[in-house]
Amino acid sequence: MLVRKAAYWEQSAPYVEPVRRKKVKTQAFIWDVTPDMRQCLLTVLLGLVLGLTCLLLTGVTENARKETVNLQEQIVLENRTNYEYNLGLAELRSPTRIQKIAQQKLGMVLPDNFVYTSKNTVEERNVTMKKDIRE
Repeated sequence: MLVRKAAYWEQSAPYVEPVRRKKVKTQAFIWDVTPDMRQCLLTVLLGLVLGLTCLLLTGVTENARKETVNLQEQIVLENRTNYEYNLGLAELRSPTRIQKIAQQKLGMVLPDNFVYTSKNTVEERNVTMKKDIRE
């Protein structure tokens, strides 16, 4: 039996180890994917782009909202200031204030009677003196 095995091995071809080639990675290797995998990658990329777009738009709208709130606060402040200036202006235009300044600082007095003239007539009217002019 050993003789038969030896004769068999002599007749068969000797074992030759196959030559291994080095795999070279090329750009085609990156795109060499199955259609399902390509569709999956495109879906993931599209999802990332949409997510980043939503994040960017959220930031833009948040900044616009903050700017709107700041502008509304400024409007309220300016309206309040305008109201205070209008009150001060009304106080300065007050007839009683003008009368007090005319009497105290300028020494003016209200006359007892007024003379009204028209085209052809001159008429004197009696006017009673009031203590204060009311607004």
